[in-house]
Amino acid sequence: MTRFPDEVITAMHNAGSTVTCMPVHLDDGDGDWESAIFFVLPPSVTDEEIKQIFPPSELFGVGLELDLMEHDNGTLIELGISIDCGTGELLQGLILFLTGHIDSHFQAVTYLGKQSSIGLFIGDVHCNLLHQQRIPLGDEHRQVFRELLQDAAKRDFVIRMTGKYDPDLVFAHLAGKA
Repeated sequence: MTRFPDEVITAMHNAGSTVTCMPVHLDDGDGDWESAIFFVLPPSVTDEEIKQIFPPSELFGVGLELDLMEHDNGTLIELGISIDCGTGELLQGLILFLTGHIDSHFQAVTYLGKQSSIGLFIGDVHCNLLHQQRIPLGDEHRQVFRELLQDAAKRDFVIRMTGKYDPDLVFAHLAGKA
């Protein structure tokens, strides 16, 4: 892979996002579906900095943080990612899964609850691949993904029964517009 897959680029562009986690078919479509994280560097990172940051086969420290955001109108699962590229500043991103509304969000978290690792792909502003590595997931990590998905699904089911489910309001609230 020299660039992010077209469906990833399209999804990120449509969402106006610089980081995403979505189900993909890697290995030229021959492998199983899995969830992978795609991270686009900020435009402020120069070509010279990219050459210094991404030496061949360097592995970076990666931290993941999960949380469940409860709103009156729906439930979000947050996946925070921090990448230590050795520059003194962490690359950070926040991925939001609205599992009760978007099938690919539900599927992405489902895969994360089953896979033994997560593919991490870092690209430039044009989604050209600069770095890739695997983030190992232990049983306890997969269990947290499964539990959060189950909690979000149950909570959203109850909200739907009350007629208050509105994913647009959840996002508006998150963006500070509600």
